[in-house]
Amino acid sequence: MSHSSLKKGLGQQWEGVDLTLLDTVDSTNDWLKSHSGDLPRLVVAKEQTGGRGSHGRVWCSPPGGLYWSLETTFLDRLSTALPLMVGVSIAQVLQALGFHGVGVKWPNDLLVNGAKLGGILVERVYDSRHAPSVIVGVGINTTTPKIAPLIQGRSVVGLDSLRASDANPLDGDELIGRMARAVLDATSVPADALEQNLQAQWSAFDVLNGQSVKIEQPNGDVVEGNAVGITAAGALRVSTAAGESVFYSGDCQLKSL
Repeated sequence: MSHSSLKKGLGQQWEGVDLTLLDTVDSTNDWLKSHSGDLPRLVVAKEQTGGRGSHGRVWCSPPGGLYWSLETTFLDRLSTALPLMVGVSIAQVLQALGFHGVGVKWPNDLLVNGAKLGGILVERVYDSRHAPSVIVGVGINTTTPKIAPLIQGRSVVGLDSLRASDANPLDGDELIGRMARAVLDATSVPADALEQNLQAQWSAFDVLNGQSVKIEQPNGDVVEGNAVGITAAGALRVSTAAGESVFYSGDCQLKSL
């Protein structure tokens, strides 16, 4: 890993971000929670031994992937739209670099043709040592890993399969820096502005719109219907036999997967 490549990706505006590079860590999000430092700060690891996804699921993080967490101040209310805006920001960076077909699946996944490329975990931090902050954790496959067990019907994909074989080699550190810069730019606005930005950009990356989905809610209830976009606050809108329902959390699956 290279400080200089990360700094290059972060750009001049964010060159002061505090950087920590680790070979192995249980979880980059948990590392930030247990270590104090000036904000914003970015921790990058070659491997996670206890990576976490949504709903407490294990996120397989073998050597070679892009694993990083960013902690930054977010004084406004924590909007449901934040993880979605993070996903859109990352997808825009990847597409600009030639990784085509990257979309966002509500509430926090990066997909390519139905296969999972990466995941996002946003957590709020209340610490008496500094103002309230958020930790944005990101894990992205670079190769297509052999992960078992997968949820039935789900597949994974890596960045290496999304570019032409003669493309320039991937500088993973610079790419992490670029993605972190995009996230910092996206979160450096009030929640209302973030929600407006998401509404303007969401449709180009929404992999669920018009698709048949099923939502498993935290209490175990399952609702099926057709996804019809999101609310201004980032909640998923689903058209069901009983009318339109709105979901602020839950596990969402495409019924075709």
